[in-house]
Amino acid sequence: MIVGNFNLSQSATDYIFGSAFPWYFHSASSSSKFPFMAHVVVSRQTEDDTPLLITGHNSPLYEEISEEADRFCDEWDIEFNQILRCSINSVFANPAYPQSDPHVDYTTPHNVLLFYLNDSIGDTIVYEEKCLDGVTNVMYLEDNPQLTVAHRITPEAGKAVCFDGAHYHANEWPRSDERRIVCVVCFN
Repeated sequence: MIVGNFNLSQSATDYIFGSAFPWYFHSASSSSKFPFMAHVVVSRQTEDDTPLLITGHNSPLYEEISEEADRFCDEWDIEFNQILRCSINSVFANPAYPQSDPHVDYTTPHNVLLFYLNDSIGDTIVYEEKCLDGVTNVMYLEDNPQLTVAHRITPEAGKAVCFDGAHYHANEWPRSDERRIVCVVCFN
């Protein structure tokens, strides 16, 4: 687990927080209990690196986010090859659940890099347990998974965190008057 800083330009930040930013509704994250808004920068790839939607990037923010991810990885001596998925996600309060389902984004080796874009309540929780050998990528809260918290990261604008994507992770929700906005970069 590495916690550091990142810097998107003021114009990128203004664009993301502006009224013309293209957010799109996604009816499910780990399950349909957790809809969210997202701006897809790089479409999700399948386990064999086949794009699910279209090839390449989908956003004018791609170059800047890719360069910042590469800079962060250079600074911390992390090998950075290919972005498998990149999305700017906005989640809202969800009083029915304390957090999202513990999950992994891929069951093959990858890293997760999070750029927190605003201050918010709603920690990221990274668990000690890993998803190994293609075991289920989601542990539904209803099944009462018994996991050990390894790290809790509080969202703060300008903070970045990188961890081995094999670790189950989840997010808590912001307050009802907040949004929790994070850029997720999954890479190998």
